[in-house]
Amino acid sequence: MSEKSENEFLGFVAHELRTPITVIVGLASTLVARRRDLTDEQVDECLERIRVQGDRLARLVGDLLDLAQIDSGRFQVALEPVDLAAAGRRTLDDVPAPPGRSVELALPEDVWVVADPGRLEQVLVNLLTNAYRHGGPNVRLGARRTPDGVYVEVSDDGAGVPEGLVPGLFEKFSREASEGAGLGLAITRGLVEAFGGRVWYDPGDLAGARFSVLLNETEANPRSSPAGSERHRWSKGVRKILVVDDESSMRFLLRMVFESEGFEVVEAHHGAAALERVKEDPPPDLVVTDLMMPVMGGRELVERLRANPETARIPILVVSANASAVVPGADAALRKPFDRDALLDTARSLARKDAA
Repeated sequence: MSEKSENEFLGFVAHELRTPITVIVGLASTLVARRRDLTDEQVDECLERIRVQGDRLARLVGDLLDLAQIDSGRFQVALEPVDLAAAGRRTLDDVPAPPGRSVELALPEDVWVVADPGRLEQVLVNLLTNAYRHGGPNVRLGARRTPDGVYVEVSDDGAGVPEGLVPGLFEKFSREASEGAGLGLAITRGLVEAFGGRVWYDPGDLAGARFSVLLNETEANPRSSPAGSERHRWSKGVRKILVVDDESSMRFLLRMVFESEGFEVVEAHHGAAALERVKEDPPPDLVVTDLMMPVMGGRELVERLRANPETARIPILVVSANASAVVPGADAALRKPFDRDALLDTARSLARKDAA
């Protein structure tokens, strides 16, 4: 990237970061100072706008972190067999067609590909979002088997990508074909290549744009089963959750989320304090811990819990800002910032696993 392009990109990112931060801080300050003067409707609108801008900020920060890891060669994915049709249905649940757009889902059943499940859905979200923004009113998400692998295609009936923009579509920090920061297609290429596949653009058969992804086909994974219909169905035996984090605001957030589901929450501000809390009667049914903490970090906490026969079976969920954190002994990991439903779904699955 040239110095001029880098300066332009940094200026754009600074703008994209400052705008949601300004809205969040401004509205939060208004709520603190004028809450009693506002109507319930005004308060609700402030909170909704804070949520929307928070989501926008989280996406941008996540994209920047992903690109930094891809660029440095340190990006990690957990490859496994993925049910392509199920991944497509989940993606459409997350990003349904906006008004004025329709999506045809044409993914064959019983086709399994090699990918990271969550990251594959991120690829599909990026390609569908791109079609919604720049394509025609009719979008198609399809796939076909070939001797080379499985071709996944997102196409639309719009005007297509101008010929002069095609060479730079997947370049890092390119903004030519995007209304946003121009990160989505660059990340998509990095993810697909991490799966052992490739992605490219070509014009549609008659009109419009078509983005194609080639993935390796594999055998089905019999252990996989959809859990969406069981969202937040907790085991009756799980009542107490230990939250471990040195940030008081993060402990408050996790307490609010879990207590809203009817659970008792106890807290510890580092691993050593958590080891004392697990001695309580009754012990926690689930431990949710950060990694980087003073006195004792999350990695050592997990190691000590697993080494003690009395605590070895307690499910452990790591919640970390480290995008590629792999913690031996932990049952699952979520990256900060996380989605509330994703947190509850992951915790629920660990609770059910322990109950089994």
